Amino acid sequence: MKIEEALIIRLDKNLYAINAENIISILRVLPITKVPFVDNAILGLSVVKGNINTVYDFGILINNKKINQSDNKARILVLNIGESSISLLIQEVVNSVLIDESNLDIINNKDSIDVFYKYKKNIIQIVFLEKLFLNIKHISFEKKFIQEKLPKDRNTTIQNLESERYLKFDMFKEQFAIILDNIQEIIDIPKSFTSIAEAPKEVCGVMSLRDELILVIDLRIFYGLNANKEKDNQIIITECKEKKIGLLVDKIDNILNISSNQISYLSSGDGKNKINSIARTKEGIISIIDRSILEKLGDIFSNLIISPNKIDTQDDIKVKNMYEAIFFKLNNELFGFNVDKVLEILDMRELTTITQMPSFVIGIMNIRGDVVPIISTSSYIGIENNYAQIKDQKIILYDYMGVKLGFCVDEIIEVMAIDNTMIEKSQNTNIFFGDIINLKNSIALMFNTENFSYLVD
Repeated sequence: MKIEEALIIRLDKNLYAINAENIISILRVLPITKVPFVDNAILGLSVVKGNINTVYDFGILINNKKINQSDNKARILVLNIGESSISLLIQEVVNSVLIDESNLDIINNKDSIDVFYKYKKNIIQIVFLEKLFLNIKHISFEKKFIQEKLPKDRNTTIQNLESERYLKFDMFKEQFAIILDNIQEIIDIPKSFTSIAEAPKEVCGVMSLRDELILVIDLRIFYGLNANKEKDNQIIITECKEKKIGLLVDKIDNILNISSNQISYLSSGDGKNKINSIARTKEGIISIIDRSILEKLGDIFSNLIISPNKIDTQDDIKVKNMYEAIFFKLNNELFGFNVDKVLEILDMRELTTITQMPSFVIGIMNIRGDVVPIISTSSYIGIENNYAQIKDQKIILYDYMGVKLGFCVDEIIEVMAIDNTMIEKSQNTNIFFGDIINLKNSIALMFNTENFSYLVD
């Protein structure tokens, strides 16, 4: 290949050069999201001009030594390889030079050809990208569209088909999400587990939940992440192979509405991926744990997963009457919504005020093209509250009969499953509230969402 111009880069005391034709741009180091179970040379994923790029460490590729990402001289090279682009973390950019072919030395080795360039008093090795990435297993992406899956009933909105609600959670500073429909409930970590002899290191043990034994897997260890015991650790109860299983994670974050065009799928020829897709959101890149990953967990731990015991009629009724609720605080008091119609949780942002609106409507917000009224939930139920003095308020985006409403709250507490044993029917005729929920050390008032008709009339 004829090289007319090259970019000289430094790695420790050595100089290397890359054909300038392959360089799309040079950037400061971007936020990088780690991906579990990939080649050591792959640092993770980064968003570059709206596209998801795999980020490689030039130091590991050359001499198996990591480059310090926080170094002020470190840069990201966005490179063109064939029909795709990748990002390369380098230690330092020196300069760009025009190549004088008379200063090129070509050395024929048994398995390869090395090219060196004499520049001033330095000998610079020319790096050919095809050779550099020869033995690296790349992460590849493909977009999946669901237009072809549209039903014959055209009255079903495309928006509803193309987006779903996910529960986002953290594991060692990384973001993950599970589709909400795959979650049965979320519980706090018990004081102890019943251990299983000779179980894999990912297995915490067995716990009892309403007289049912459930295998608990530490999802952090499964993904090769640090597994520190903290008071915020929680267990997501889901289903694998028609059997319940608990997934131990660091901390539940919130509910997100993720559309299909935010999701990219990772291709793998061997089917061994522990992450099949990622979502690009304003909060960063989120690894998606989809149904196929849950099925894979079921396959791996199938010999340990416990078949559910047959429950009696009374317990059966209890399970059927369970529902999920999201709990939040208003002026240090606990309240809840049925999560069924909660679309997502948003951070508070600047609002546009509108005149001649009820006092509890504090403004409107543009949410992906929808104009949504934002309601001061405290004012709506008659509680005094100074929102200007509260940091990190959240907005619960709620769907009432197809109308989107935003409820401003002080703090999101948790999402959890509610059953009959926790519910007391209120004797109060207050139109705002329905059930009273008995939690561990407190009670919560559930909003009567049927009366939200007052807000949209």
